[in-house]
Amino acid sequence: LLMVVHLNRTGSNMRQWVIFILSCIALAGGVVAALATAAERDFQLRGYVDPIADSNLPYRVSRLGVNASLEQYTDAELDEHLALMTAANITWVRQEISWAVVEAEQGDYDWSRYDRLIAAIDQYPALQLILVLRDTPPWERDERASDHPTAPPADNETFAAFAGAVAARYGDVVDHYQVWDEPNLRDAWGGLDPQPADYAALLGPAYTTIHSADIGATVIAASLAPTTEA
Repeated sequence: LLMVVHLNRTGSNMRQWVIFILSCIALAGGVVAALATAAERDFQLRGYVDPIADSNLPYRVSRLGVNASLEQYTDAELDEHLALMTAANITWVRQEISWAVVEAEQGDYDWSRYDRLIAAIDQYPALQLILVLRDTPPWERDERASDHPTAPPADNETFAAFAGAVAARYGDVVDHYQVWDEPNLRDAWGGLDPQPADYAALLGPAYTTIHSADIGATVIAASLAPTTEA
């Protein structure tokens, strides 16, 4: 009987040790998983500012906006759509303006496609227009991509002159200008391999000429596209 009791106690102690060891392993696994999750979160959110890190919360910015191709509408349709945007409490209207269209021939500016858009949106003060400046006319394209409209310009100063002309013409209505669009994609960079330094070289002079023409302007760097390109 004593032997049986001793064996039972020994078995009970063994079970307790096994449970204890397994619990420690589970705890260690949980800690490792939590640390790995935090590390992955930090990696995925790199570059983002945490607005709750301290009490200095950022001021509220209206975020509702649309990408638009307003040039496709007649005057009556344009007015209708701008009214619908206003009724939907949209703030930002992001509209491309093509250098290749405006200055198809060097030094000869044709603003007719965009003048009516700017005039129409000026009647809706609740809407904030963001002009996206892009596309290169054939006479100024990088020779490596001469047949591609999204080719970067051969001379960045020439694009900067166009950007300054846009700001000078529309600065009374427009406060926000985006320089190019998705330059991390080959299709948006004339089929060429995107290079951050090349885009920075395009952005710098354009920034300067826009501010020279419209001192209160906000110049926005090109948005980047999600991509699987290498």
